[in-house]
Amino acid sequence: MEQGNKIADPEFVYRQSVDKQRVVITGGQSRMITALVMYVLKHYHREFDYVTQVPLNGAISLGSIADAPLILIQEKEKPTGSILKYRHHIGVISDIERSDEQVISQFADATPKGGFLIYSETEPAQTIGKKERPGNTALPYKANLHIIENGKVILISHNKERFPTPLSGETNLRNLCAAKEILKKIGIPSDLFYPAISGFEGYF
Repeated sequence: MEQGNKIADPEFVYRQSVDKQRVVITGGQSRMITALVMYVLKHYHREFDYVTQVPLNGAISLGSIADAPLILIQEKEKPTGSILKYRHHIGVISDIERSDEQVISQFADATPKGGFLIYSETEPAQTIGKKERPGNTALPYKANLHIIENGKVILISHNKERFPTPLSGETNLRNLCAAKEILKKIGIPSDLFYPAISGFEGYF
């Protein structure tokens, strides 16, 4: 399919992915969260399409839309009203600025019945995410449980298994948890997430 610059047009992306499960990730940490999700999907050889603002994880383009049943869409860190044109099934709100509250609120309100809104437990994302929206499910996330051992970060899984990670800092540990929640909703459970993500060293 000839996509070219059309990949930057939300209406074009929606038309090409109307039959796919659409995951839209926005906010200041959207790039890292998207990279984490892509890394795990590739680790398990899961097919997916994607649209990003910059090439991630060694990709040579900003997007690929083919025949996968799933598409990841990394929206701008400071989104505009065009984000609504993707018509997400799973919406993800990472850290945002006060100036972006209005458009992010509209994005959250557009989550369909049966859909999921995954949001950071930081303000103002938390206030937007906690609003009651009948028919969909809101899932907050915070920094993944971890310990510091010999100067290295060790992730602690839900069943108390330990997994080292080169990532550190409160923000990155939140990003890990956001990626974990997204992956759970698209078929990769936590017990598969941790072994895969321990090899992630950053997007490039």
